[in-house]
Parts: sequence; structure tokens; C-alpha cells
Amino acid sequence: MSFDFDALTWSTAELGRAIAELVKRSGLGPRSADIPQLPLHLASDSPEEWSGWIEGAAGRLGVEAVHVQSSYANVEQILRAAGPALLVLPPPREPRVLAVIGARSRKVRILRRDRTVENVPIARVCGAMSAHFEEAIQGDIEKQLDAIGLASLRRTRARAGLTRERLGSRVVAHCWVLSAGSARFWLPSIC
Repeated sequence: MSFDFDALTWSTAELGRAIAELVKRSGLGPRSADIPQLPLHLASDSPEEWSGWIEGAAGRLGVEAVHVQSSYANVEQILRAAGPALLVLPPPREPRVLAVIGARSRKVRILRRDRTVENVPIARVCGAMSAHFEEAIQGDIEKQLDAIGLASLRRTRARAGLTRERLGSRVVAHCWVLSAGSARFWLPSIC
């Protein structure tokens, strides 16, 4: 099953509206404000450069936004714990943002651009977040597995283990967790 990026994500031009809708939908605050577009000079920068703008936009709505980087090993933990949050999808595509309301069971609740909520399996979102990084190393891993002659189930397990080992600490996601001004939230300490 493919991940429909256009339907589930917001463009950088829509980021202000995404923040406002996420604050409203998640019940963080009744306050509304006009949030300007992310400036073009920032939209072309890497996501970590957006922090000041996102924090300012959230502040106009009476909430806090805290920037968190997630490693490959912690993407699932972030998805389970971070809602409401904005999560930037990694390269190679243009920057797109998931507006995460929260998680229930094995699904993450995503606020779509049409203001509806879609429950998406966490595994699908993790796959979308990690695919670019996994594809970049799979050739080398397959060569290693061929060299030692592993087949079938053992090969699948070994591939997964080698991938986790090689990518475990690699930053694959930028996330801004939204909270009420004085509220504190829990995030994995190993992010």
C-alpha cells in the first residue's frame, strides 16, 4: 500500500494554516490568528532553519512549539508520543509536513489538508520516513548478505539488523511538538 503524500501532507506554503488547524483540532487553544506563509528564503532552507518561524507562529496562537530531531531508531517512538506535532518528511521529495494529532494503538492520526483526519498505520508512516535512507544503503547490505550466503528468513532478519545498525543514529525526521504554553510533554530521551 503506497503512502499518498499529496493527500496527507501540507506544503511549505500551507505550513501556517497547518499549524493553526492542528492547534484548533487538537484542542490546544481557542485562539486564532492569521499566520503568514513561511518566507520563501526559509522554505528553500533545510527544516532545522524553520524553527524560529514555527515557534513564532505557534506563539501567535498561544502555544509552544519545540523542535525535536528523531533518529532512524526512534521514528516510531516519536510518532507514538509526539502528537500534536508537525513532522517534516525527509528527502528526496520537496519538503512536505505531516500534521500529527496523536497516535492510537498502531495508528497515527493525521490531519489532512482538507481538514479531515485519517488514521494511518504507524508502520506505513515509518516506512515513508525511512525509505530514502534505507534505499541508499541496500546495495551494500545485499552485497554483504550475498558474500556470506544467507537465504530466506535469515537473510530478511539479517538485512533488518544491518539496516538498523547502519542507520540507527542517523537523523531522519524533524519534528515540532506543540503544547499549551506552560504544559510539559514527554518525548523519548534518546531522540
